Amino acid sequence: FKESSNKLKKGMVIWFSSFEKFVFNVFCAILFKHLYNVIYQTYATTIERRYGLSASMIGLIVAGSDIGHLISLIPSALAASIFPRPILISCGGLLMAFGGALCCLPHFLCGLYVPLTHTMTNITQNLLEGEKNTLYSPQVKTELVAEVEAIFLLSTLLMGFGAGPVVTLHFSYIDDFAAPTKSPLYIAAVQTCSIIGVMFSYGIAGIASKLYVDIGRLNSENIALRPGDVQWVGAWWLGFIISSCGSFVFSLPLMCFKDESDFDLVFDEETNLLQSSNLECEINTNFVSDVIHPLQHILTNPAVSISLLSTIGWHFQPLTNGTFVLKYLQQEFLMSVSSSSLTVANRGAIIWLPAILGIPLGGYLYSKQNWSDRKAAWFIAVLMILSSIYYPAGCPTKDVIGLTTVTMETDKCANSCLCDNLTFDPVCGSDERTYVTPCHAGCNTMNADNNMKEPNFESCKCVGLLSENYSQSNVTAAINGFCTNKCSPSQLHIFVINFILRVLLLCMTYVPYGVFIMRSVRQTDKAVVIALKEIMGKLLGEIPGSILAGKLFDSCCQFWSKEESGGCQLYDLDLLR
Repeated sequence: FKESSNKLKKGMVIWFSSFEKFVFNVFCAILFKHLYNVIYQTYATTIERRYGLSASMIGLIVAGSDIGHLISLIPSALAASIFPRPILISCGGLLMAFGGALCCLPHFLCGLYVPLTHTMTNITQNLLEGEKNTLYSPQVKTELVAEVEAIFLLSTLLMGFGAGPVVTLHFSYIDDFAAPTKSPLYIAAVQTCSIIGVMFSYGIAGIASKLYVDIGRLNSENIALRPGDVQWVGAWWLGFIISSCGSFVFSLPLMCFKDESDFDLVFDEETNLLQSSNLECEINTNFVSDVIHPLQHILTNPAVSISLLSTIGWHFQPLTNGTFVLKYLQQEFLMSVSSSSLTVANRGAIIWLPAILGIPLGGYLYSKQNWSDRKAAWFIAVLMILSSIYYPAGCPTKDVIGLTTVTMETDKCANSCLCDNLTFDPVCGSDERTYVTPCHAGCNTMNADNNMKEPNFESCKCVGLLSENYSQSNVTAAINGFCTNKCSPSQLHIFVINFILRVLLLCMTYVPYGVFIMRSVRQTDKAVVIALKEIMGKLLGEIPGSILAGKLFDSCCQFWSKEESGGCQLYDLDLLR
């Protein structure tokens, strides 16, 4: 037994003394950090629809992660001089796991999601006659909205706070313990592997969004909706459970690694420098000087100061924010949540493939060419400028009769049916026009049974009124959802190509930029300068970018839900571009 125990201890010592094993665990921690972001980005529209939140609130919730990240950066960088960096990274990962678990609470607190056409029951007459009091609302109760918003904001703050040490400290740790010529390659490898995981995360999120939100709690045979319907809500909470469990499992082992230079790839000179820097930090107990001296040294360096300012533009690109890229695809090109996330991830990896190519290419060029500081700065600046070029591709605004298009004939027909103008439940008529509700289409019959994926409305007397060959004898019908998008496919192709090029150029600057600013300061200031980079980017870039993007979407809204806390149902796409 003792022999087996000794072998186990020896194996653990070997495992937790390997630099490559540390890199692997850090990669997993960063992977799940990105996975949280992917989940929020993918399900932003779903959460907005499920809980009746505005796009501005969604933008604030997404920004909450950046706010928590921002608050934790400087403390985690300073704590690295006192506590081992692997332990700090591990604690950050565990905090992200708790935040992810907390984010699932609204799903269990708010009960079942019951949309307007929630089951194949006999609600046809009430729906078609427009009697509002008998309709089922997809929004949560008003008194729960504030609690839901608070839970989402708190969870994103915790996840952001936990991400601080994970993002800040692994850069300086790898640069300290890897050979100088291999450090950019290790950093590029970690980030590239993380992006590969993010790409599959988008695919998983797209598949999960095809599962009904109350899977396991409601009989799926009684659901009249399909994933492409306006009122469909996918199982958004499953992604957070997976992310939370994974973050816990892969962050905990980092507690066992030491912040000592006993790895194979460390040089004696680097070891002595690291030990002396740690000794200086232990001797200096003045907190104010611990903060002021590194900042003073960094900010008085002109090259570093200019580089830190340039990171604001790198982050201040609302359409580069994945949350609103998906929302843009869903609105401009009439894609469902699953289709947009799968477009981002799986169709040739049109978004993440350039990132997978750009990050290692930038790291390789920096390592291989051994650029001077001046050449590296020019390389970064030129690519950042080129990546800011954007072409506003998109589709024309959706024509919805009863909302964007109102004529004397359609208005008279809708009034004869006593339609409710507060409801948004679009249907596609047999004349290939979209109507705001079945009532506005003049439908008085709904045929649906448990074997049908969606209800069919018949005897729709308002359908076809705007057609040139309209006749009262024509058979008219309608189905749930918008009519097929007639937008030119070339617009989507242009948007995708433009976005691919922007992502490629931006990602090529990622490793050179990080290594450039770390090697422009003292070794003891590496973690602090990375923290400052993140602070500048998030405080003046990502946070205002997310909030601005939410405000821009809200300003383009044509129809808001009439609930007390409703989200936007229809956007002016021409104005949005």
